[in-house]
Amino acid sequence: MPELLPRFVHLPAMDNNKTSNDLLVPTETIVAHCCTELFPDETIKATMPFRITRNGDIAVQEEDVIDLAGEMEEVLAARKTSNTVRLELPDKAPANLKRIVREVTGASPNEVYPLNGPLALSDFMSVAITPGYDDLRDESWQPQPSPIIEPGESIFTTLTDKDILLNHPYESFEPVLRFLEEAASDPHTIAIKQVLYRTASESRVIDALIKAAENGKQVTVLIELKARFDEARNLSRAGELQRAGVQIVYGVKGLKTHAKIALVIRNEDGLLKRYVHLGTGNYNESTSRLYTDVSYLTSLPAYGKDASLFFNAVTGRSKLTRFRKIIPAPTHMKPRLLELIAAEAKRAKNGETAKITAKINSLQDKEIIEALYKAAKQGVIIRLNIRGICCLKTGKRKEAKNIEVVSIIDRYLEHARIFSFHHGGRPLVYIASADWMTRNLDKRVELMIPIEDRPSKKRLIEILNSAFKDNTNAFRILDNGSSQRIERAKGAKRFRMQEHLQKQAHKAAKASAHIRSTTFDPHTPAEPRP
Repeated sequence: MPELLPRFVHLPAMDNNKTSNDLLVPTETIVAHCCTELFPDETIKATMPFRITRNGDIAVQEEDVIDLAGEMEEVLAARKTSNTVRLELPDKAPANLKRIVREVTGASPNEVYPLNGPLALSDFMSVAITPGYDDLRDESWQPQPSPIIEPGESIFTTLTDKDILLNHPYESFEPVLRFLEEAASDPHTIAIKQVLYRTASESRVIDALIKAAENGKQVTVLIELKARFDEARNLSRAGELQRAGVQIVYGVKGLKTHAKIALVIRNEDGLLKRYVHLGTGNYNESTSRLYTDVSYLTSLPAYGKDASLFFNAVTGRSKLTRFRKIIPAPTHMKPRLLELIAAEAKRAKNGETAKITAKINSLQDKEIIEALYKAAKQGVIIRLNIRGICCLKTGKRKEAKNIEVVSIIDRYLEHARIFSFHHGGRPLVYIASADWMTRNLDKRVELMIPIEDRPSKKRLIEILNSAFKDNTNAFRILDNGSSQRIERAKGAKRFRMQEHLQKQAHKAAKASAHIRSTTFDPHTPAEPRP
């Protein structure tokens, strides 16, 4: 089935000569129905849809690569004809037909997955965005404007006065896009540097970078060609940017660059000033409405200087050293995390209050897990909000009894990485692009960012705490690896983290709009000209 075809066809259903609800017909059902027309000289005995997954674990051998883009094109071509690793087919199809398909596709018996239902269930996502049927949908939650950003005011003016923390998708991704779009048109902008891992299909980020280059800005983009299953799109994006005059770097040899960072350098009254965006998620305006992530924008000199050092390292040949604030992987992040965990363990051993709270997608790194066990054994209270893989085993054992692991499964995909260490009552709070996995900490270029701005730090701690109040869509990970829904205690108030954060964002935006509507800003005479 060509990928350009829709998976489903909508047909009007007729009931007593009146149109009722549409019928949703899979395209493969229509093809099967029309088989006699497709093969007019054949007798059709049986039909069966099937789905092949081919080996995608074909990577560029980077040691001797001269042209990474050319090698990646060859890898993408090879994946189209690589060996079958999974064959999905209907459970009730004729045995003889299933055998023929298995032989033709070269699938072994262990690679065959009989399914009692439609293939490729992820395609049903398109049904959720089909016009109509509003009564079947969740209530719409709209991303809210940040209350600390004045409408119509330059993002750079705002950042001169204060830092900006955004909690997506409850707060709009628009300020991040404005950050790049303003820089592209701003006569004071000298340079833009950015890392791109995954982007939207119709990307305003790419458009802004192209416009900046066309406006004479110095634009440098590291676009990761090794982003799994986004290689083709990133190759295409790199070509677009390069044709516009953008300096392109195809990642770092031997590592994937997964950091989320953008740097804008402006000439302000003869002085260079740096503005930085640092985040936990991709520069993708589509997923920014579906994934929970954190954005941090600042003009603080220490962060700007570190950002420049970072780009010097990944686009040149300098080392990831001499950073004042930003903590990079694979060189510094894991040692710093182990140091922070050990510091909490030491406090607990000395009888002090010690706590670690973290929100991550996955926990797999053995050294981190062993450090957490050791800290818990000393008495550190450890709370982990983990959406996906968790290789740490909870339980009543001494090294695990102080560890709680919860997972939130709700309408948004939990994607933000936020860490908090009690630090004797003066919490150290970080956001990061990396999970606590060996691949992130040892094999990727990642960034962990300390958040020292008090209002921003307070908000991040509140986000962390809210995950452990959820009694609606939270699951506790048990010592046998299974999960159990957290039930609301009798008489307890219902609490749903994502709903709470959406209401908070709406309330803050509404209060900010009210203040602006009741505040008069008079026009005053201009300064007299000499």
